[in-house]
Amino acid sequence: MRIVVSMGDPAGVGPEVIVKALNSSKFSGTSFLIIGTEYYLKQALRVTGIDLSYSVVEKPEFLGNLALYQPQKWSGNYDPFGRWSAQTGAHSLGFVKAGVELCINKKADAIVTAPICKSAWKEAGCVFPGHTELIGELCGNHNEVMMLMGGGLRVALVTTHEAIIDLPAIITEERICKILKIIDSDLRLRFGISSPRIAVLGLNPHAGEDGHIGSEELEVINPAVEIMRQQGIDASYALPADTAFYRMLRGEFDVVLAMYHDQGLGPLKTVAFDSGVNVTLGLPVIRTSVDHGTAFNIAGTGEAGFESMRAAIYTAVDMVKNERAE
Repeated sequence: MRIVVSMGDPAGVGPEVIVKALNSSKFSGTSFLIIGTEYYLKQALRVTGIDLSYSVVEKPEFLGNLALYQPQKWSGNYDPFGRWSAQTGAHSLGFVKAGVELCINKKADAIVTAPICKSAWKEAGCVFPGHTELIGELCGNHNEVMMLMGGGLRVALVTTHEAIIDLPAIITEERICKILKIIDSDLRLRFGISSPRIAVLGLNPHAGEDGHIGSEELEVINPAVEIMRQQGIDASYALPADTAFYRMLRGEFDVVLAMYHDQGLGPLKTVAFDSGVNVTLGLPVIRTSVDHGTAFNIAGTGEAGFESMRAAIYTAVDMVKNERAE
């Protein structure tokens, strides 16, 4: 099994959470290729006190248990830990592109991404707000769906980084149907769930209270669910968000489909703040990621927790295994 790990913004905590995660666990039968910068990898090993054996390769290929590939050389001085720049943004962007290309060309089985700095990407000229949208563009299908998991919850999102005021126009019957199909397909193929049970949330409090607190549930969400139920997808009609997560933790559902970012991520981060995993569904490649940011304030101190990175790697490995078993 060949797993690519992109370093993320090298001035953030990415390098140290990667070395901690790879050092802390035994991944039998798995070969890793870190795509990043050796300078920051060495600094991460120094600040963590970890002695991790790796090979440096001149082209993106797997060599032994662990190898490092640098897509481009650093120009000028290295930025210190904790300080992002257009340069760190350009490099982290290159790390992701190189890793996804390997997966698209079937030279790697999955990519695990460390956190990037969106401001650094913007300074480097990137028009995408984050990993999810960029990888969707690189794969050319634009079917990407963000799902986060941890603490017994799986939470997929209808919308990601949109303003609340724009949500009613974005949440359409067509969009919900498309996302429900992707969730059902990926949970079957890559998570080994033979008949996924999907809890669909309402947009409004109390799921609209039969139209008394908003009409989106009656006019958009429930009609979309009805179409998908007729096609054999086990999705609920719009549920109040304040009870659905509790019901999932009790075992009634396999995933919750939230209408917007904080509706879904608030509960998940409450139960899995340090160990959550971000999974991108709907892609021809397997991609998982940490569920935290670059944490520039502690970068280079060796203090960063690695539970999310370790969980992201384990999740990628499991997804590959399930896909191969089909």
